[in-house]
Amino acid sequence: LIDFDIFSPSNLNRQLPALLSTINQSKVHVCAKRIADINPACRVDIRRSKLSPQNVAELVPSCDVLVDAIDTVTAKAALIQYCLTQNIAVFSSMGTGNKLAPELLKVDDIAHTQTCPLARALRKQLRALGVERGVTVVFSEEQSPNQAQENSRVPASMAFVPGAAGLLLASLAVRYLIQ
Repeated sequence: LIDFDIFSPSNLNRQLPALLSTINQSKVHVCAKRIADINPACRVDIRRSKLSPQNVAELVPSCDVLVDAIDTVTAKAALIQYCLTQNIAVFSSMGTGNKLAPELLKVDDIAHTQTCPLARALRKQLRALGVERGVTVVFSEEQSPNQAQENSRVPASMAFVPGAAGLLLASLAVRYLIQ
């Protein structure tokens, strides 16, 4: 688990470990504790750091599969490029803010995404890094009702859309590992 952040009240509506009792606590520490409560035999490596193009090689361990839920385009692109060069399977979440319909989530290659501002920005960053396709993503085909207004404010989240995207990503990772 790699994350620099702490839980805040704005996480309560969309992140399972975010509770009143975990506000102001490190996300990676809370999540590691939760995993240990589920399965004490599970080994969890935590890194309380902000991933960036400069530290991706240092922070990302050697592994078979990686699930990406980073919300900054530069770090997301650096992570994906690193995984591709290291032959690490990567499954990446696109934006779920301002979405209400989990049934409109789709799994596809980054090259085939549409309607998602995060995916559009990521495609541009990846193209600059020489990556046009070959990245499996979860994105929403839902049209945002107020695209112009959406770009000027922080996207809102409903618990069921990010959660459904997370379950899709987990399913992709597990199926990859058992194939």
